Amino acid sequence: MTRQKNPDETTLLIKLPPELKASFQGLCKFRDVSVSAELRRFMADEVSKTATGMTTADKPKKPSHARLDTVRTVKAVSSRKSFKD
Repeated sequence: MTRQKNPDETTLLIKLPPELKASFQGLCKFRDVSVSAELRRFMADEVSKTATGMTTADKPKKPSHARLDTVRTVKAVSSRKSFKD
């Protein structure tokens, strides 16, 4: 099944060390959130923090995909988990 393209979305291609990618993927899996969703949340949070103190005309528009419910319940575990598990 092919996903239909949304004209309001774009793709960001970044290069990073394989260890960082694997660690972040493990962290996202542990938090039960997709890598893409976590990166979108991080970017929206950074834009919001930076926009504090700007005038209304200067503030960037909040993306439609930015969620207000960014807090997720973390799975309870009895021992520490490695992010690479």
